[in-house]
Amino acid sequence: MKKIILILLPLLMMVGCKKDLTSLNVDPKNPQSVPSRSLFTNAQHTLANTLASSSVNLNIFRLIVQYWTETTYVDESQFDLNTRQIPRGVWNTLYRDVLKDFEEAKRTIPSDVADANVQKNQITITDIMEVYTWYYLVTTFGNIPYTDALNIENPFPKYDDQKAIVDDLLKRLDADITALNISAESFGSADIVYEGDVAAWKKFANSLKLKIGMTIADADAAKAKTTVESAVASGVFTSNADNAQFNFLSGPPNTNPIWVDLVQSGRKDFVATNTIVNKMKLLGDPRMPYYFTFDATGSDYSGGVPGASNNYATFSKPAGPLLVPGSTGMITNPDFPHLLLSYDEVEFFLADEGVYFSELSPRPHDTGMVTLAGTQNFSEFELHLRAVFGLPIYEIKLERAGASSVILAGDHGVNPRYDGLTDALNHPQSDVRIFGKPSTRPYRRMGVALTYDEVGSDVHSLVSKAKKIASEVSVKSDTAEASH
Repeated sequence: MKKIILILLPLLMMVGCKKDLTSLNVDPKNPQSVPSRSLFTNAQHTLANTLASSSVNLNIFRLIVQYWTETTYVDESQFDLNTRQIPRGVWNTLYRDVLKDFEEAKRTIPSDVADANVQKNQITITDIMEVYTWYYLVTTFGNIPYTDALNIENPFPKYDDQKAIVDDLLKRLDADITALNISAESFGSADIVYEGDVAAWKKFANSLKLKIGMTIADADAAKAKTTVESAVASGVFTSNADNAQFNFLSGPPNTNPIWVDLVQSGRKDFVATNTIVNKMKLLGDPRMPYYFTFDATGSDYSGGVPGASNNYATFSKPAGPLLVPGSTGMITNPDFPHLLLSYDEVEFFLADEGVYFSELSPRPHDTGMVTLAGTQNFSEFELHLRAVFGLPIYEIKLERAGASSVILAGDHGVNPRYDGLTDALNHPQSDVRIFGKPSTRPYRRMGVALTYDEVGSDVHSLVSKAKKIASEVSVKSDTAEASH
């Protein structure tokens, strides 16, 4: 009997060890299989977190456009993107993390969802989110991997032309808008933005299409026109209720990243800039307390100098009572939402069913160089300086009718040259301004043609004249290899 027990004991131990060893190989924190709904939610969160972030390692748009500036460490306010490898951080997060999760969600939806209509809506909405993410990458980096992208078997995907990518994104949006079935369900609560509301996603897709159409207005005016008109006809945002809003939570880890960066961290890295504060004060902008706190006086607003060291205690700060007690705004609250696309942005693009303008710029811009033709008493450069230094702008008067047309580069190159300038400068009541940029790329703005006439003149004729002058200037350049 003792021998039998001794023989059975090792066998039982072997069986027990085999079971334990198998379970030890499973990492519960890194599952090999993830539901498509979880992938979709995580990608939405990572996308919103990246675009809302104020981290100097990831997203410095508030410093670039001079809403905020830094106090002690001012590299990023001085447009240093390389020290912290910010472009790499943006690319890795949106490409590797966001797009890969969306793509994986599309791959696994058919096996996770039985209802064919729900399945189709989920795949379509995921594709709309992919288009949105690709739009940010292609407008940030230009030519990028696209057709060969997101393939782990291809570590060296080819780079696609920026225009070709944008054209394909518009095709995808058209197909997605058609494919959405508003009578069927989609992601439900796994969709943090619209909670599965398919009709809302259709409006979002059309509004994104409108935005992309406005983006290509300078490069392809005819296509931009048809894109915008098609989007509006199909149905864009018509109120704030349509906003694509990602709602963060009041407790970690899914909180507003600005709260993480400014409040939870306890750091004192950012203050408002005099660029925006002075302009808002000049206009009597009622939104001031929702953006910024009072400064050290306790009753007024002031901003620091962009790119310089600024005393944190002296100037206004991003608004929020958790950062500065008594502050009205909520930007720094943990549950402050992030807007992926909003009704006011759509309204900026449209006025009386027509295009209003296609972008905002917090600096002198080529579209404002028409003021150099004497169209008003202050040029855009003088207006910018007056805003920065807090000088009065007593009155802006129209003194001439005017128009401008951009001169675009066609290829990648260096050492640009300009053919046709003699002919372009031979037109009366016109001028040509060359920006002096050292390199070219497709659709890069290299100069501008200006035309003007007395107040009351036909503006459409001036626009046509400016376009003709711009077309007479041809931008040539050397290839990068030839310049070495």
